[in-house]
Amino acid sequence: MIWKKRGKLGIDVIQSAAAIKRFRRAVRALKFGDLLNPNIKDIIVEPSIATVETSKEINKFIDENLDELNKVAVKKALSTKDLFLIQGPPGTGKTTVITEIVGQILKENPNNKILLASPSHVAVDHAIQSIIKNLDKDKRIIRVGRSERISKESQSLLISNQLEKWVEGVKKNSKDELLNYLNQNHNINKELSDEIQKEIENISINDVSDENNPLFQAPSNVKRIVGVIKEWHRRLNSLEEFDEIFAQDASVVAATCTGIASRHVLNDIAFDWVIIDEAARATAPELLLPMIRGKKLF
Repeated sequence: MIWKKRGKLGIDVIQSAAAIKRFRRAVRALKFGDLLNPNIKDIIVEPSIATVETSKEINKFIDENLDELNKVAVKKALSTKDLFLIQGPPGTGKTTVITEIVGQILKENPNNKILLASPSHVAVDHAIQSIIKNLDKDKRIIRVGRSERISKESQSLLISNQLEKWVEGVKKNSKDELLNYLNQNHNINKELSDEIQKEIENISINDVSDENNPLFQAPSNVKRIVGVIKEWHRRLNSLEEFDEIFAQDASVVAATCTGIASRHVLNDIAFDWVIIDEAARATAPELLLPMIRGKKLF
């Protein structure tokens, strides 16, 4: 990016500098063994020590159209102790294999957390659109990255967009539950019910001092409950407070190799599996960023 200020031209290297800092942290983590899987360091130095246990038996494949070679790849990947590589030219079904592996992992271990990474936004978006078709509705997948770099189809998976939708649902449910409780226990009339809804939606917390306001005449415990709900709704509007909780609850996190290190809310998540698509296109420092985050890699 070229910028101009007071007649001077320069290069904006802020983003590049930030990426270099992430690469250095990843290299330092590898050097000092600060990895979820300490064997990865030795395997990088001597790949021949990587082992695969006896191929895992799979009773039922999610994609019944998988060919035999891809079935073998899925079985071996799921049997790896540390790291497994799948190589193949375009069009040989690598994305299909990734989709099957993610489905099998979550079918056998529903609480496992999977990181899907790639050096390319296009590859990440392509893979998650395939994965989401076979993902159970109770499993959450989140996309990490800048909105303008992500495909239209994946926009709804951005953590910020999912949080907004979740917050609106929580607000509606809490308001409905409150009105249901008040109707059952205090037999409130429609006028008071309407005023309570208005008061909750008015996020500023003010004392109800207008004698003509139906809430002024309401029992003190009703006003107290309304105040609690309003405070809860106000806190919900601070979405950043829920980023980490929301991310921790995700079954699949998808990002570019460098993007995964750009969100601090993901720093404390330990991934059971790290899947790197199009790994051959990434530089060594790029690959390290997701590699240090997982127990098993392929």
